[in-house]
Parts: sequence; structure tokens; C-alpha cells
Amino acid sequence: MSSSKLARDLSTVSRPPRTYLFAPGSSDKLLARVFGAGAEAVVLDLEDGVAELQKDVARLRVADAVRALPVEAPPTFVRINAVSSSHWARDVEASVACRLHGVRIPKVESADQVHKVAEAVAAAEEREGIVVGTMTLDCTIETALGVAACEEIARSHPRVRALVFGAADLANDIRARVSETGVELLYARSRLVIASRVARIVGPVDGAYPNVRDVEGLGVAARHAAALGFSGKSAIHPSQLEVIERAFTPDDQEMDSAVRALQAYEEALGAGRGVAVAPDGAMIDAATAAAAAAIADSDVAEMPLSDLLSTLRARTWYDLAQPFENGMPQSPSHVRFHMALSRRHGDTVREGGGSAASEVIVTGGHVGTHVDALSHVSQAGMLHGGRDAASTQTGGRMRELGADSIPPFIARGVLLDVARLRRVDVLAPGYAITPDDLERALAGTGTGLLPGDVVLVRTGWARHWGDPVAFVGHELGVPGVSVEAARWLAERAPVATGSDTIAYESISAGQGHAFLPVHRELLVERGIYIIETLQLEDLSAAGVGEFLFVAAPLRLLGATGSPIRPIAIA
Repeated sequence: MSSSKLARDLSTVSRPPRTYLFAPGSSDKLLARVFGAGAEAVVLDLEDGVAELQKDVARLRVADAVRALPVEAPPTFVRINAVSSSHWARDVEASVACRLHGVRIPKVESADQVHKVAEAVAAAEEREGIVVGTMTLDCTIETALGVAACEEIARSHPRVRALVFGAADLANDIRARVSETGVELLYARSRLVIASRVARIVGPVDGAYPNVRDVEGLGVAARHAAALGFSGKSAIHPSQLEVIERAFTPDDQEMDSAVRALQAYEEALGAGRGVAVAPDGAMIDAATAAAAAAIADSDVAEMPLSDLLSTLRARTWYDLAQPFENGMPQSPSHVRFHMALSRRHGDTVREGGGSAASEVIVTGGHVGTHVDALSHVSQAGMLHGGRDAASTQTGGRMRELGADSIPPFIARGVLLDVARLRRVDVLAPGYAITPDDLERALAGTGTGLLPGDVVLVRTGWARHWGDPVAFVGHELGVPGVSVEAARWLAERAPVATGSDTIAYESISAGQGHAFLPVHRELLVERGIYIIETLQLEDLSAAGVGEFLFVAAPLRLLGATGSPIRPIAIA
């Protein structure tokens, strides 16, 4: 198994559900059956499936049903009533109290509505003693206003997991004549797919097919949605599940063709060519290879966990973190790291001779090996996605885009070893890495870049780790990525990029960290996380260019950065 295949295997084990089975919250009978029906996710409905006079009863019945859930129950969501109704706030409170996966909001037409629900969810999480940020939001787009604002809605809040398409209500709202081809709603569906991709959330979820007896029509609709880029589809009856799953799962011929295309592309890259020719004669470049990888990924969930663990144990693991220690190099702009034992063995001896030691740690979020949250940098008072920085930083923390919103990283990693490319141990102080440097370093790895990768850039600067003055480089400067090179990277849509220096980007002699244009480009403009102060020497010495990258930030609520311990598995 190649490193890229290993990375794809682990990064997609928890793929988005393909099927979402509805059950009305007012029906004890259906609530008792829905969790064992075989759906990959369940939606408990408090909106259209519940009569007006049954809303309060439905909340209670949903709570009773959830309390009886087995441990192996599928991910469960609650569809609340629209924000324009008088029920939605009580629906949110009941949903959070049930400790479910998320809330599905109907008839979303603006980012303000999403924020309103998100604030209510956060308040309910605090009351219930749940970590704030746990529950996700799915936003249903089913009006013309919703379609017009779908890009804004998709990027409106870190809780937004997916957009959901409401075909019937939208068709009625725009006075469309519903046809068998669905062409009248093609534009709206496509808008949701593009909006989801730009916002880096999962592909949209298609609405339910209303005729439970029309199996052929359901199959056509589901295949149409899958072809457009939807990630799954809602269902209103268990008999629809198998048809939907087949539509969102490549068949054996598609899978075989994708695997052969990827093999041909990887062989071409290894030979120094950027284009391959598949066995059937089709040309394969980076774009078609990415499409083939998406098809190959869709079958990953069938790999047994035991096989994945066996594969991991047989690989070489590389620790990419620098040690946290008193006096280590760090930016003078941040609180210095300090650790000391606050209690030593022998200070207190318990009955039987036992004793314990503990420590106190003082640190900033941007010292040592760490990842920058998207709230770390603003431009003209605005954070990523057009969020107002001043209103976001309240109560001593960031209310959005904080370190707690950074996802765990399980992705393919690629090392661009610019120092090795230029045949030096360490790049010169202040050297600005160019797009050409990155392109040539990438060619040396024998692979290409795919959306969602973690791209690490080695300067060799970690060799100065033992000399804090040299590592910080205030007097002579520090090598790093230029703005042009950052844009080159951003065009390839990595989820994160990192380097072995404090600031990632090139720092001229005497410049310090007051002006960081690459941070603006990546964090504010592009929404790409930056990982700094990595230890990349072992990867370089082993000649590893492609690997599985695994790391998780601390869940520091409202912090602008977090210590991180990345691992490369190759």
C-alpha cells in the first residue's frame, strides 16, 4: 500500500453518510424502528412531519427515544422548526439536551439565521455541560432567497457541516414545473455543490424522494445527485436506503478504472512526467487523478479496522514536533513557555508509601510546534470569511474560528524539501522561497498535490534549534515561503501547510514579525491553516516525500492557536 493510498484510507474512514432516514418525532412506532433500519444516519423530525398541536409531545418522545439508543446507533440529527416559527428555540434546547450529533435547520435564507441558531446551541451546550462547539448544523436550502445566499450560508459558521437541498419547497417557491429530468432545479443544485466546496464542508445532502413505490425514479434522482457532487440523500422509508446507497457507491467497473488510473498517474510522476495514459487510452493529469482518488476513496469504509491497524504498525513513524522546554526558541510576540514541578515526589507521602509529582505550565498558543487558527490574523478588521474581528473577540476569547474549530488532521502529507533541492543543509537567512522552488521540489517527490493535502516546506532551519538567537533570526532574517509561493500553494487547495521555522514565511534581516503578508494570504484570504516550528530533518534524511499526516490541536475554546504534535507515517 502506497503512502498516498494509506493517507486516503484513513482520511476517509469516517466518510459522510450516504443515507439519512427520517422519522417523525410524534410517532413512537417509527421512532422505535428508525435506528435499526440500516440507514447511515437518522433525522428525527420536529418540523413538517409533526402536526402543530403535537410539537411539544414530539420533543418529549424524541428525548425518550434517544435515551434508549444503543451505543452502535448511527449518527443522529434533529430537524428543528424554521427560525421564523415560535418553536425553534425549544427545539434547540431539546436537541442539545439529547446530546445528538447535530441540528438540521429548515428554510435557511441568511447567515444571520445560522448565527442565531448557533448562539442558541452554544448557550444550551453550556447549560448542559457539553463542550461548546460539539453539535453541528446542517442548513436546508429550499427557497429562492436561500439559493441566492447559499455561499454565504455555507461559510457562515464553523458549526455548519453540510447544506441540504429541499427540492419540493424550492420548486414551489420559484414556480417551477417539476419534470422527470429535474432540469428546472439543476442550477440550484449546482450552486449548493460549488458553495459547499468553496466553504470546505461536506458535499450537500439531497432531499427525500417523495414516492416510496417509484424505485426507478428514486434511482435516477439519487444517481443524478451523486453525479453532481452531492454526498448523500435523505429517505422517508427504509425501502429507499439500498437504492440510495448503490447510487452513491461506485460499481466494480468504476472502482477498477479509478484504481488503474491512479496507479498509472503515480508511475508517471515517479518517472518525472506530469501526465499519464490510462490502459484505456485516457489522459490522466492532476485533475483527473484527483477525480479518480475521490472514487477510490468512497470504498474505504469497507476496510476492516484491524487491517488499518496492521498497516500502520508496519510503517515507519516520524515525530515532527520540536520538544517543549524552558528557553526554547520562540517568537518574542508571544507569552514565553515555562514549566516547573509544582509538587515533587516526597513532598507528600500517602499511607502505604505512595507519592506523586505534578507541574505548572505557562505557554502561549503560538510557541513550539503549533497550528494557527483562522482567527489568528485579521485584515482591515475582518477575519476569514468576512467575519468582523471586533465582534468575534468577546469575553476574553474568539467566538468563531478559534483553535477549538480546527479539525483533527488525517490527511496525505507531502514534503517539499527546498533545502535539498538547492543542495544546501540550510537555506540562507531571509531567503524567499519561490513558486519555481516549490514546483521543482514537488517534482522531486514523484507525486502531485491533491486538494485536502497537508504540504510541509523544509528550509533546514531546524538545525538552528539549539541556538535560540539564530533560530528566531531577528538580526539576519529567516528563510521561508514568499507571498507568490503561498498563492501557488493555495491554488492547489491544501487543508494546511507548515514549515520548520517560527513564522513559516520569509523574514528579512531586522524585520521581525510585525509584517506577515503570507499569514494574511493563507489564513484570512484562503482559510488554510499554518503549522510552524516543525522538525522535518528526519523525514528529509529518510528521503520521504509522501506520507500520512496525523495531528490534532488541543481543544482550547476561543484560542487563536494551539500546540500540536504531528506524526508522519510512511
